[in-house]
Amino acid sequence: MRLPVALGHLFWVAALLVLAIMVGAAIGETSISLEVVFQVLANKLWAAGYVLDPIDEGIVWNYRLTRAIVAAACGAGLAICGVVLQSL
Repeated sequence: MRLPVALGHLFWVAALLVLAIMVGAAIGETSISLEVVFQVLANKLWAAGYVLDPIDEGIVWNYRLTRAIVAAACGAGLAICGVVLQSL
């Protein structure tokens, strides 16, 4: 079954957004791999039970992930403002 074009694009945009947030959470002063970021998310959201360094887990969950989510929300807000200004 083929998805309508809009749903297919929506899936890819959502996947890119999740990937961008994960990469944003991995980039910082200390090097944390994407695998560790995924494991932290799995532990916090689904109680996966990965054994992680508490320092890395705290850095990703308390600092980097919040920074990446706020950056995505700010970008979405700026995009909406741009659409509204162009429609005037």
